[in-house]
Amino acid sequence: MNYVDSCRVPLFDIEKVPVPRVLLGHNPFIGYSYFSEARAAEYREKFQKREAIKGLVAKSVENGVPGIFISCAPHGHPLPTSNLIKAVEEASRETGVEVLVISNMTDPKNDLERLARLNLRIAVIHGSVVDRMQAEDSFEGLAGMLGTIRDAGVVPGVVMHRCDNVDPLLNGSFDIGLYVSPFNLLGWCMAPSRDSFVQILGRLPKPHIAINPLAMGRIPPKEGCEWVFSHGIVNGCAIGIGSEHEMNEDYGILKGIFEESGKQSTRLALS
Repeated sequence: MNYVDSCRVPLFDIEKVPVPRVLLGHNPFIGYSYFSEARAAEYREKFQKREAIKGLVAKSVENGVPGIFISCAPHGHPLPTSNLIKAVEEASRETGVEVLVISNMTDPKNDLERLARLNLRIAVIHGSVVDRMQAEDSFEGLAGMLGTIRDAGVVPGVVMHRCDNVDPLLNGSFDIGLYVSPFNLLGWCMAPSRDSFVQILGRLPKPHIAINPLAMGRIPPKEGCEWVFSHGIVNGCAIGIGSEHEMNEDYGILKGIFEESGKQSTRLALS
């Protein structure tokens, strides 16, 4: 089944690719918490078992969210991304839904090969790469990386954790179809400040997906999700989830936000 047919949240288009406004995040699945070592240890213990990842991906599809944002670099994570990639493949097969995949990349040529069996439609250059280019004021190599992604028939984009020296990424110099960045109430992982990101995101020429909307568990879900979508400058978000209980709560909150937004749009149209 096409993922669009199984989606029960609103969609938006990135070029011609329909994308759910909610995506399942990946950090718990590769052993990251960024909140506490105790939480990270729980994730590593739980998600070293591929079956646990597959179960949550399948449950996400069942909940009407058939898309996931992942990382695929083979090294440098507490848990192997190969386990995550295989789990997404197995969940797609088990549910009969081609789960939409958006992936971080640091080495597009090899990363594309690793993801060849998944429904990869969009790939973004990892924030660690883009942040370094911004800090050094040198974007050498970025066009080639984006071109490798585009040549594979995949929409290219970038992740950025900072919004200083951002004009080269906004002025059309590069083939960028999607921007991804942290966006949260606390300004966590948003340099130099939360307010600067609010201003920059309003200028983006292409769609934006927010990551870390709850600042890795530092913000209550309802408060955090409402803030993210209150500005009208975020198209979608990816939210890391470590259990079915979290999924039911977070997805329920987000669906409520979208439902209320739809009602407001209808009221405005009728007024």
